[in-house]
Amino acid sequence: MSRKEKKEVLWLEILNNLSSFIFKDEEEVMKVIQLSYDHLSDHLKPCFLYLASYPKDEDIEFSQLKDLWSSEGLVEQTDLKSVEEVTEVFVDELIASSLVIVRGRRKQRCQIHDLVHDFCSIKARTEKLFDLTSSIVLSSSSSSDLRQRSRTLIIDVDPHSNDEDLHSGYTSSLFNPEKRNPYVKHLLSLQLECSYLPPICHVRHLRLLKRLELLCMILRDTFLNEIGMLVHLRCLRIMIQAEALPPSFSNLCNLETLVVVNFRPDLVLSPTIWSLAKLRHVKINSICSVFNSDIDKPTELENLTILDRLKLSCLVDSENIFKRFPNLRTLGFQLDCSVAEQIYFPRLDVLNKLEKVCASFECCWDTRVHQFDFHFPSSLKEVEMDGFNLTSDALSGIGRSLPNLQKLELVGTIIQGGKEWNMEQVTFHNLKSLKLFNVFFSEWQVTADESFPVLEELEIRFCIELVEIPLSFGDIASLKSISLERSPQLKESARNIKKYVEEINGEDKLKVKYQSWT
Repeated sequence: MSRKEKKEVLWLEILNNLSSFIFKDEEEVMKVIQLSYDHLSDHLKPCFLYLASYPKDEDIEFSQLKDLWSSEGLVEQTDLKSVEEVTEVFVDELIASSLVIVRGRRKQRCQIHDLVHDFCSIKARTEKLFDLTSSIVLSSSSSSDLRQRSRTLIIDVDPHSNDEDLHSGYTSSLFNPEKRNPYVKHLLSLQLECSYLPPICHVRHLRLLKRLELLCMILRDTFLNEIGMLVHLRCLRIMIQAEALPPSFSNLCNLETLVVVNFRPDLVLSPTIWSLAKLRHVKINSICSVFNSDIDKPTELENLTILDRLKLSCLVDSENIFKRFPNLRTLGFQLDCSVAEQIYFPRLDVLNKLEKVCASFECCWDTRVHQFDFHFPSSLKEVEMDGFNLTSDALSGIGRSLPNLQKLELVGTIIQGGKEWNMEQVTFHNLKSLKLFNVFFSEWQVTADESFPVLEELEIRFCIELVEIPLSFGDIASLKSISLERSPQLKESARNIKKYVEEINGEDKLKVKYQSWT
C-alpha cells in the first residue's frame, strides 16, 4: 500500500473494506488480507504466496526465499540486474507491503501471521501454485484426487508420528515408479519433511522436477545416483553421508542452488562441480574441497555468487582456484594448517565483486601470533574471522584497506597475545556493526568516535579478559545498542556509557542489554 499513489478512490476502497478497522470475525480479516494482496505487483504475488510453504510461526530466511523463488522460475536475470539484485528488490517490496513481519535488526528473516499463512496456503492451492499437504492426507488420496493437485508438492509430516507404515505408504506413492501414479510424474517441485524412505525407492521417474528438498533423511547412494538423471533440477537440498559428490551430478546442467548437509567431515566437489555452469549458490555444512588440477581445460563458474564452506590449504596459493569463481559475492572457507610450517592467508583480491567473507582457522595446537599478509578486495562489506591469533597492526590493516566494510565479527580470536588492542590512528569509516565473541584481549586503546564514526551496534560475548569498554564509545552519535553476554566485568562500564550518552544528549537513546546464563 505504501507504494501506491494516494488517490481518493484508493482511500474509499480501503475504508469500505476495512469496515472502519473493526473486524467482526476471521472472514473480515481475510478480506483485509485479500485487499493488501490485490495491491501487490503481479510479479510479487506468487513470491508472497510461497511464504506459506514454510511452517507456521517459523522464521523464514530471506536467503532461502531467494533460492526458492529462483528455482520456481519467479525471478529472472535482466539486462541491468542479476538474479540476486532482482530478488533484493522483491524482498524490499515485500517488506514495504506490511504483509510480513521482519525479524532481526538486519532484515535477514521474516515471519507471517497465522491467518496470512492460511490465506497464502488457500490461494496457492486455488491457483495451483503449490500444494501444502500432510502425510495423512496424501496417503489417503486417490490417484484422481492427486491429479487435481498442483505440480508443486510440499509434504508436512507430523513430527510426533512414528507410524512407519503410514510413512511408507505416502513415500512409496511418490518414489516407487511401479505404483504408476499419473500425478507424480508431472511434479515440478517436491519438498518432503520425512525421516523415512522405504526399501524400494527411486527418483528417476520424476524427470520434470525443478526443485527437490530432502533434508530430513540421509539418502542412499543408489538414490543419489538417480538424482543425476533429473536434468531439469534448479534447486537441490539434500542430506548425505559421502566423501564426494556422485559423478552423475555432472549431468545437472540446469542446477543453480546446491545445499548439502553432510555427515562426513569433508566433501570433495570436483571434478563434478566444473560441469555445472549455471550454479549460483553452493552451501555445504561440512567443509568442501575443490582441486585446481582435476581437469585438463580450465573452467570458470561465472554464475557462482555464494560458496560455503571451502577448505583451503595454507601451503597452496589459492589464487588460481579463485579465478575459477570470478563473480563470487559471498565466500566461506576454512584454512587447513595440519601440515603447515608457514601459514599463508589466501589472496582474495582477485575476487573484485566479493562482499562477504567468513574465514575460519582451526588449529588448536597453534598458539603463535601470525603476521598475516591480508589481500582483501575493497568491495568487502562484511568480514567474519574465527580462530585467528592476530596483532593490533593486522586488524588495523583491515580497517585501512576496506573502505566499504560495514560489519566486522571476530570469534575465538586472540589479539596481541591477549594483551592490548591498539586502534590509535585507525578509522573504520563505514563500520556499522562490531561483534566480538570469545575474543581475548585485556585493554582497548581506542578513541571510539574517531575509529568507529558511524557504528550502530556493539556486541560483546564471552570476552572475559577485557577490563572495560572505553567511555569514548559514548561519543559515537550513531551508536544505538551495546549488547553483553557472559562478560559481567563490563556491565559497569556499559552503564557508565549509557549514563554519559543521556547526559550529553538529554535523552535515553542508547539501549544496553545484558544476558547472563545460569
